[in-house]
Amino acid sequence: MTGEPVVTGVDRRHVAARALAAALVTTVSGFLVGYLSLRGVVQEAQPPESAAAAGLWTILGRNVGTAALLYSGVCTLGSSSLIAGLLLGGYVGATWAAAVSAVGVAGAGGSIMWYAPVEMLGLAVAAAAGLFPVVAMFARREQVSRRRAYAEALTGSLQLLATAVVLLLIAAFIESLVIGMRT
Repeated sequence: MTGEPVVTGVDRRHVAARALAAALVTTVSGFLVGYLSLRGVVQEAQPPESAAAAGLWTILGRNVGTAALLYSGVCTLGSSSLIAGLLLGGYVGATWAAAVSAVGVAGAGGSIMWYAPVEMLGLAVAAAAGLFPVVAMFARREQVSRRRAYAEALTGSLQLLATAVVLLLIAAFIESLVIGMRT
């Protein structure tokens, strides 16, 4: 992202940083709730998915679908991006707590450490893309209408979404390799 204005006097980098911060706050809040709700609950370890069931395109399809939900905030003034981020964080936190209870931190983090950070960054960027026009709308200069600021920010939002999809493609490739080595 370049630093040219989205609307008169508003820098894209600042808008993107604020949108990413809002996405991370909601997702991390959801993670904490999900993790704390299942912390200490003992689960039996489930066998990993087979490489055939979790190939590159299957993984990418799941993640891009999730990214689309996180991006849907462009149609709902950001509300669906915030709600989806909160729910995604809750799901990830709960599954992490269950995995840690079953196999410990080293076992749970052993294989996902190679792709999960890139995947989570991609999903956070998708949520930020969904929030980008709303943040631009409130960061606008007074001479620019909210509607114009929102509309002009859609281009930057799509650029962020494209970045998210590239990150998710990289993560899916790494994840499919990791799953392939486990089986």
